[in-house]
Amino acid sequence: GTDTTRKQLLACSVSLSMAPESCVERLITVWKGVVRRVYHYYQLSAKAYFTYLHVNGLNDNGDNEGGTVISTLRLLRLLVKHASELREVLETGLSQTPTAPWKGIIPQLFSRLSHPESYVRQSISELLCRIALDTPHLIVYPAVVGSSSKIQVKIPGQKGFLKPFLSQDEGNEESEIPGEEDTDSVEDDVEESSSPELQACLSLIVETLSKLNPQMIGELQLMVQELRRITLLWEELWLGTLNQHQTDVQRRLAQLDAEIKRVEANKSLSKAMKATVIREKHKTIMKPSLYTMEHLYEITSQPAQTPQEQWFQATYGKQISAALQRLREPPDPSNPHDTWSLFK
Repeated sequence: GTDTTRKQLLACSVSLSMAPESCVERLITVWKGVVRRVYHYYQLSAKAYFTYLHVNGLNDNGDNEGGTVISTLRLLRLLVKHASELREVLETGLSQTPTAPWKGIIPQLFSRLSHPESYVRQSISELLCRIALDTPHLIVYPAVVGSSSKIQVKIPGQKGFLKPFLSQDEGNEESEIPGEEDTDSVEDDVEESSSPELQACLSLIVETLSKLNPQMIGELQLMVQELRRITLLWEELWLGTLNQHQTDVQRRLAQLDAEIKRVEANKSLSKAMKATVIREKHKTIMKPSLYTMEHLYEITSQPAQTPQEQWFQATYGKQISAALQRLREPPDPSNPHDTWSLFK
């Protein structure tokens, strides 16, 4: 904006900071004129692209599919690069554009739902909802999957140790190759998949679609939930997490052994005081490991909904509970390896 440009001018030139205010104002006026001339052509380009899409959208023969894809990608690039400067023409154009030409770049549309400009997110969300009215199968699945992904982090601390098991640049300004645009968008999609703005837009799309066809959305949400459940079984989750934290636990046990030897060698402490200090050190050093195990237990102690989960709780539920209790309240804090032995 103007204020930012003024600050940059004054910061880069000492003489300007000492010059009359009218001198800076004249420079700002020149800058505004240059910007106006540049974005004037961008506005004309955006209007031309929207006109092309409107005219070509009336023909469903697919003869101009390549030109349609390039036009939509160019508009999307303008939306990403110059959203605030071209707001009026882009917002109006997106609200009036036919949906058919945009069906070829739906992944790119989803990837831009985390754009910092609220009107961009709103415009793209409305466009996706309009596309869903004509071809719901292109929209509902990515929307439902994206909106339900927040379930993974509902439990505090879950993201850190589940990430290895649950997980999955903007190009040249003048690029004309659709593949390059597509690659950029896919990379951005991976980076922005956890964006709060993206989650909010996806949830809004799902909410809108559920009003139109609640049965379809409900069945799809159930299917996604079941697919998530079978992707990682509870025993696999425990095994993977224990393997992942084994090195860290061994390091903590070695640290605890050293602390215990240091306390035992302190002749100024009584036997009772040594026991108290050792217990506190055990509690402090092993606290991160206990935190991880407790939250993992919180996940797998939920009411079982499948025979596999029932089997896991019946087979390992008591053992895990006993191991946690032993780690939480060790019978002999001076022997930390015995405290962790039940998790091996």
